[in-house]
Amino acid sequence: MAEAKAAVKVKDVAPANGAVPLEIKIDLDNLLIGDLETLDRAGKNDLPMTELVGFLEKVVVDGVRHLPMSRLGIIIEALTAAIGEASNPAGN
Repeated sequence: MAEAKAAVKVKDVAPANGAVPLEIKIDLDNLLIGDLETLDRAGKNDLPMTELVGFLEKVVVDGVRHLPMSRLGIIIEALTAAIGEASNPAGN
């Protein structure tokens, strides 16, 4: 079995509301091929919030339910970075 690679991290260095900076870690190792359908629906803005939260719970280390709504943008940014890295691991 292959060893899991390190989670992708994005640091929220300047939150707009003056809140404490937040580091979001994304780990795609819990995803299944079927989750690509969820990503596709999310990209088309056709994903109910309950499914979005469930999906984010799978990929964000330590979960998302406890985080403030104002941090959704940094969570999506971290997820996008992780997916980009997984799609192009050599940076090509």
